[in-house]
Amino acid sequence: MSPAETDAPCHWAIWIKDANAKSIILQVGLNKDGYCVEEPILRDPLLSKRIKHAVYCGTISSGKQDLALSIIQNHPVDNESATWNCQAWIMEVLEGMEQTGLLHIAPGSKATLESMRQKV
Repeated sequence: MSPAETDAPCHWAIWIKDANAKSIILQVGLNKDGYCVEEPILRDPLLSKRIKHAVYCGTISSGKQDLALSIIQNHPVDNESATWNCQAWIMEVLEGMEQTGLLHIAPGSKATLESMRQKV
């Protein structure tokens, strides 16, 4: 599982690659009401010329990918805070999945992500 920059230079998304090498991108975007969780994109982000970085963050527990996808897609957005953004959403999702035991975080990945976060 990797946050991957896609559209904007500071945009982060979650990239899940399963055991069959199928890629799923999950991200927040903007609509008329503010942030929203977008529909999953079934595409390898490394095929995009716009991707800048991919950070390996860990492994989803065996047999739990569908549950993890559901949790990620249902993780709420924050349209009240002036400083909340897609990067905050990624960090919240990773933390929540680690706390529930769905994600085994790779050593150093959270520190790497924190060092890359846009300061708002």
